[in-house]
Amino acid sequence: NFPRRYCDWHKNIKNKIALKKFKEIKKIEIIGGYIGLACNACHFVDLINFWFGKNPLRVDISKLGNWYSSKRAGFFEVEGNMKIFFSNNLLLEINSYMQKKNTELNIYDNKGELFLNLNFAKGYAKFSDGEVIAGRLKFQSESTHELLKFIQNGNKEICSLQNAVSSYSILLREFIKSWNTKFKKNEKKIMIT
Repeated sequence: NFPRRYCDWHKNIKNKIALKKFKEIKKIEIIGGYIGLACNACHFVDLINFWFGKNPLRVDISKLGNWYSSKRAGFFEVEGNMKIFFSNNLLLEINSYMQKKNTELNIYDNKGELFLNLNFAKGYAKFSDGEVIAGRLKFQSESTHELLKFIQNGNKEICSLQNAVSSYSILLREFIKSWNTKFKKNEKKIMIT
């Protein structure tokens, strides 16, 4: 369930990003309200994987907040800050705080200058050269038929199981580590969606 890969908006953004050399991109920062890191950080890792073809190497969870019950009974969630490091010194930093209403993604180059500001709620991606790509991420109910077509046609834009495991197992290990540290436990699994 990583619909950003087959969302036209994100594919168009990927094409624009490809014009800038990967080594020039150094930081992707996501600032948002109630992202739900345990449930949704993987979507942003997948988006970076889709745009740049890189898997995470390590994760810093030292600034995660408290764990709490999620909206799904029996499951848990966490907010705060996490840093995900990729090859070529690429950093994905996700900041999720309850008081912020809107989620934005900013990409910075190796000089620290803003290359892209993507506003999810307002539906625009504004690049440093002034180009704006408008769009939105479709709801799952709007995109399920597209996903089915992709699966039937063997489309390579869908995240493979091998890629998902190599990209997201590192996140899961860190979430379990955070849980065990917070609650002084030695759990092998935790209930997140």
